[in-house]
Amino acid sequence: GIDDHIYIYSNKVELACNDGAQECISIAKCNTFEVTRNEVFNGGPGTNGGEGIDCKFGSTSGTIAYNNVHDLSRQGLYADAWTMATSDLDYYGNIVHDCQFGLGAASEQGGELGNVSFHDNLVYDCEGPGMYILMSAGPMHDLYFINNTINHTGTSWGQGMWLNGPDA
Repeated sequence: GIDDHIYIYSNKVELACNDGAQECISIAKCNTFEVTRNEVFNGGPGTNGGEGIDCKFGSTSGTIAYNNVHDLSRQGLYADAWTMATSDLDYYGNIVHDCQFGLGAASEQGGELGNVSFHDNLVYDCEGPGMYILMSAGPMHDLYFINNTINHTGTSWGQGMWLNGPDA
């Protein structure tokens, strides 16, 4: 079932998902949640997973704010519908640096992703794009990237923002 009022607040998450198949913090099938003021860092090689904070797979009405995500070999903050409708996510005031990617949105396996806002975040020193929309196997709508500061991203490839897929 769907859980209500989940709070993940002020944790240090280090070496989590050390080459596992998911993320350091995964939010799936949750309704009304907050992930705030956490530090997520020093992930493993990222062969199978290891993203920072991912809200996905049927989650709705979530706030992801004031987190510090860094030194990961995968993306920092991510919204992915996967196979279930995922919506109403608000990412703001976060700092992401020294990751493969910064802020991202996708529907990897066909679920609908909608009403997702990335605003007032700081992203810097990432190998790939600071912001991206990719692998849109499912419908995506109302994705907002507003007033983010992106600096020195695309150091190995990519650029400030990368859009890939028909709904991007």
